[in-house]
Amino acid sequence: MKKIGILLAIAALVVGAVFVPRFLVIRTVGCSNQFGLCDAELKSNLEDVRGMSLLDGERKAREILSQDPQVVNSAVTYLVPGSLEIKTIVKKPEVATTLDGTEYFIYDTFNEFVERTPQTELPILIIEDNREEPFARELFRALFRYYGLREGRLTHQGLEVQLDGGVLVIFPKNGDIDILLGSLSIVLSRLNTLSENPTMNSTGRNFRELDLRFSRPVLR
Repeated sequence: MKKIGILLAIAALVVGAVFVPRFLVIRTVGCSNQFGLCDAELKSNLEDVRGMSLLDGERKAREILSQDPQVVNSAVTYLVPGSLEIKTIVKKPEVATTLDGTEYFIYDTFNEFVERTPQTELPILIIEDNREEPFARELFRALFRYYGLREGRLTHQGLEVQLDGGVLVIFPKNGDIDILLGSLSIVLSRLNTLSENPTMNSTGRNFRELDLRFSRPVLR
């Protein structure tokens, strides 16, 4: 009898897995990505699955997601009662590089090339020395995220950016981005505790340059 009961339970689960999705109806659709809500076009396309059964709606949603060039990965989950929740990982244009200011090369969240364009509103990295450019792009994008910097310059010295207050920061052309950002944060934090003026070093002299290319930060 025990074996029969187990077999009946398994059969019930199989039947439920096959037939229940055909009768569950999708009433609402939610979509988000790593930046927040999905863009308006994708949300509009996904609205087509409302009113469908879970089986057909999930299939349709995955088809829509697979056709969106910005979607890298996605997960579709049905929540009772009647909500289809979709989480995505998307590519998003984040920075632009230029050699002479007449043409811009757009790169996305994953440091991949997107397109060329004659103008852009994205943060701009000016390339004077294209050696180690992928690393410089990655570092510059991180500086934009954490400090809101809108312009940088890759020179023979390294990646150069200017902070609020006019302080020039020079980063090396390669290295560990997390360590470099941590070093910058520590230096700025210590300087802010030494003086109300963040451009004063521990000796009380103004400095205009912070060089992070060496084992220890150098203030000039």
